[in-house]
Amino acid sequence: MIVATAGHVDHGKTRLVGHLTGVDTDRLDEEKARGLTIDLGFAYTDFDDRRVGFIDVPGHIRFINNMLAGVSAIDAGLLVVAADDGPMPQTREHLAVLDLLGIDRGVVAITKIDRVEPARVDAVRDEIRAMLAGTSFADAELIPTSSETGEGLDILAGHLLSLARATTPKPRDAHFRLAVDRAFSLKGAGLVVTGSVFSGKIGVGDEVSLLPAGTRLRVRSLHRQNEGADTGGAGDRLALNLAGDAAAGDIHRGNWIASVPAPATTRIDARVRVLPGARAITHWMPAHLHTAANHVTAHIATLEGRSIEPGESGLVQFVLDTPINAWRGDRLIIRDQAAEYTLGGGIMLDPAAPARGRTRAPRMEYLRALAESQPDARIAALLQVSAQGFDWDRFVTAETAPRETLQTMLEDHGGTRVGNVAIARARAEAIARQMLDEISGWFKQNPTSDSLTVADLTEITTTPRALINPILERLVAARLLATSGGSYRLPNRQAELDPAAAKLWSRVEPILAREPLKPPVLHDLAAEVNLPPKAIAKLLGHCVHAGLLVRPTENRFFLPDAMTELFELARRAADAGGGSFTVKQYRDATGVGRNLSIEILEYFDRTGRTIRVGDERKIQHKETR
Repeated sequence: MIVATAGHVDHGKTRLVGHLTGVDTDRLDEEKARGLTIDLGFAYTDFDDRRVGFIDVPGHIRFINNMLAGVSAIDAGLLVVAADDGPMPQTREHLAVLDLLGIDRGVVAITKIDRVEPARVDAVRDEIRAMLAGTSFADAELIPTSSETGEGLDILAGHLLSLARATTPKPRDAHFRLAVDRAFSLKGAGLVVTGSVFSGKIGVGDEVSLLPAGTRLRVRSLHRQNEGADTGGAGDRLALNLAGDAAAGDIHRGNWIASVPAPATTRIDARVRVLPGARAITHWMPAHLHTAANHVTAHIATLEGRSIEPGESGLVQFVLDTPINAWRGDRLIIRDQAAEYTLGGGIMLDPAAPARGRTRAPRMEYLRALAESQPDARIAALLQVSAQGFDWDRFVTAETAPRETLQTMLEDHGGTRVGNVAIARARAEAIARQMLDEISGWFKQNPTSDSLTVADLTEITTTPRALINPILERLVAARLLATSGGSYRLPNRQAELDPAAAKLWSRVEPILAREPLKPPVLHDLAAEVNLPPKAIAKLLGHCVHAGLLVRPTENRFFLPDAMTELFELARRAADAGGGSFTVKQYRDATGVGRNLSIEILEYFDRTGRTIRVGDERKIQHKETR
């Protein structure tokens, strides 16, 4: 169990931890000289069968940032109040931070009772109980102690042991994340980083990423709760000895060590609560944002109304001045522009939020669904509110659960993936049926057309753009549509030709069939049928729409079977060339001449069947028929 001490300066936190653990957490010379804790201190001890780690955080107002870095991944809080002073301003602020971070397990130690009369201890107890009312510490045990006489220390240790035994180990099946609070070089070992593990597990030899830089590193050795170990995970304090292309100067507080690379963000949607007695959060107000060991400045955009009043909650978007890494469910603290007092805090809902747009209601429903506490509940809620589905990759990136686990949850809740869109399976099927009906209706209104393109479809369909291509693929796979050259048609559909086009077709087809791989250019074809080039191009355009011809170049028409053969020859050239081929190799394979070869290959490039890489081409995919 990891416990954070909190409380006003000079109320005896460090000395109390020293008595409980035998460790002086004032590790910096400046701290010892000045008699106060500037940076985070760490100490560990065994209470019977449980190891308990203490994070001794600073109490002075100037060091509130360090305090926030220490309480982001703890199991319980130890609030310290001196009997002579009673609750002080920083006592209340530290309590507020614990409350905002959702720390609801802990104990209050009333220190320095040897300096006051028993009546004063009783009075301070009443003050503390009133202060705790309405917070996550409302039912916390209050234990009088003295570091001078030792009174109450055994009772405090026993209570902490009970808390430790009741602490449920944090699940470790998520991605590994450690919030870096220190980085230094150790002679004979090299780079060492320390921090609290937010999720997942890690072992010696594992590869990790330094975020946001993305540098890949390897765990050479690790210390868990101040002892050498082979593994560590969620809920632990770890020191990692890392090997790789990074130095202590490359790493700072606020970086992450993670098992999975992730992009940094400058927009975070969150639900926040403003503390009673604090000033209201107003639209676009500047503030300081603290999350894990990160501290950045930001503007706050309110998403529901123009302000959030003291004691109230609401949805906001943080627009950060500096990119950071963040994940859904991480807690945050907000301080005013001058960083003098805490305004409130909350929980991240979408750490990769889009810029605020005009369509508000669907976005609000989406964010409320993300506020569900567990990933499977979030998925179920999102399927309910997202009639057009939601971006699956973006959702998965913000979660710490493995992608495979989230995919199983999606399927268990009746969802499916259509491309990169997660959507209720029944809804996806309904959209596919609707789109097929729209396509059939289009062909009825365009009897001379054999196929339509995606561009045509976007003009007539009610299907969301992100779903059009993946649903087309599903319809093709189900043989409800056929595709060729980037166009789609109904199976076995034969388009109608008007009389003039039909008459010309009867004359042109035998000409094109003479040398199907090298049909005559438009002017030669026009001369052979004794018609002007513009007139024949217009009439043969109807034949193209009817699927009887293909026009890969401006001045030639091909029979469909000829284009199939030309593409097959490209495939053979690629196979013979070890996966790629040149124009010369294709010209030799087809015998159609260099210029025509170039024109045909450029057509295959445009239709997505080949891709040009330098002077060579590769086959993109097999044409579906």
